[in-house]
Amino acid sequence: MEDGTQVAIKNGEILATANTLKGGDGLPIKGLYNQATRGLGVGNLPDEGEGQLLDSRVATKYTLRRASENEYVLKGVKVNRGVNNDVAYVRGWVDFNGNGKFDLYESSELVTANADGTYDITFKNTPQLLNTSVDNIGVRLRVSVDKNDLRLPTGLASSGEVEDFVANVIHQPRGTSHVTKGLQGQKQEVNLPTNAMFTASGKTIVSNYKQWAQIDNNTAPKMVLNDTVVKSEEPTGKNC
Repeated sequence: MEDGTQVAIKNGEILATANTLKGGDGLPIKGLYNQATRGLGVGNLPDEGEGQLLDSRVATKYTLRRASENEYVLKGVKVNRGVNNDVAYVRGWVDFNGNGKFDLYESSELVTANADGTYDITFKNTPQLLNTSVDNIGVRLRVSVDKNDLRLPTGLASSGEVEDFVANVIHQPRGTSHVTKGLQGQKQEVNLPTNAMFTASGKTIVSNYKQWAQIDNNTAPKMVLNDTVVKSEEPTGKNC
């Protein structure tokens, strides 16, 4: 350790140290500690899982949420620019149509990271995921110090890293359709409680996407009036 103390290192532990291997450049590297050689095995690291890319203060699982009619967001992605880099760029692709490849229109907005930190990856002008039986979807993220490396989901890049993973899909409730008919000027009524005007979609996070979501009929709906004002349902004695 830097303060002179010593710790026992177990075989197979992941260590970060300066690259002092033969021909090394002295820059930081990670590898598995080999007790027999007392060195690092570079290039055979296991996948670090969600913790490698996600800021646990924001998200602990890869989750793709619908932000608007044609916009989705992947929240809490950690970006590290690397050593001696002032800026890095990030772009993602999502297999929205489920054809097993990343099409050009399935790319995200380009994210410019001027500092190491947490960023949201936004996908605009994308098709809606209308199939609510889809629980997860394929995602690719690429990071590079050269934005031109991120024009396509495949191909060589001069720097950076690529990560492929599966993200869970959050489906919003859907509105139900109710039709009344009558003569012009005739009063029309829909005699339904507010919570019957929506149906739950997709499966729940708490069940690890094994159980279908249900509308909670014991909780009053809330009306979003604007960006900052949300009101609870209040009986008026009038039908909608």
